[in-house]
Amino acid sequence: MSHSIKSKFLFFSLTIFVVMFSAVGTHNYFKAKQEISESMEDQVAMAKLRASTVLPSLIWNFATASINDFANAELRSEFISGLIVADSHETLFAGVTNANNEIVHESLERFPSDQRQMAFDLIFRESGDNSKVGRVSIRYNELYLQQHLDEILFQQVLQSFVYCIVLFVLIWLLINGLVLTPLLNLNARLHNITEEISQR
Repeated sequence: MSHSIKSKFLFFSLTIFVVMFSAVGTHNYFKAKQEISESMEDQVAMAKLRASTVLPSLIWNFATASINDFANAELRSEFISGLIVADSHETLFAGVTNANNEIVHESLERFPSDQRQMAFDLIFRESGDNSKVGRVSIRYNELYLQQHLDEILFQQVLQSFVYCIVLFVLIWLLINGLVLTPLLNLNARLHNITEEISQR
C-alpha cells in the first residue's frame, strides 16, 4: 500500500509541475517572440526613415559610392538580411547577408514575394517640388528571428525541466517526512490493531 500511495503522489505531483511549467514556458516564449518581432519592426522602420532621408539626395546627385557606403552600413543591422536600392532606370545597390552575417553583393532587382520585406519609394524634395527618384526594398532577417526563438525555446524547456525536478524533490522530501511516512506508520498500526482484535 505504501508503494501505491507514493506512486500516486509521484504521478500527480509530476503532472502538476509539468502542466504548470509548460504553461509558464509557453507564455514566456510567446512574450519573447513578440518582443523580438516588435524590436525588428522598430529597427526596420528606423532604417526606412534613414533611407528616405539620406538616399534621395544621393541618387539625385549620382553619388554612387555614398549610396554603397550607406547600404552596406544598413546591412550590418542584425534585423536586416537584404537591401536593394534602385533609381528609375536600374539597380544601384543589391546586397544580402549570408548565414555567417557576411555581406554579399548580388544582381537583384527585387526579392521574392514570399520573403518578408518592406518596399517604399524615395522622394526627392526641392523648392516645394516632389520627385520620385528611386525605390528601396528591405528584407527582414527571418534567420536571426528563428535562431533566437530556437534558443529561447531550448532555454525555456531546460529551465522548466530543472525547476520541475528541484521542486518535486523538495516537496517530495517535505511531504514524505511530514505526511506520508507518519500516515503510513499510522495505517500500519491500525492494521496491526485490527488483526489483533480479529484474532481474539
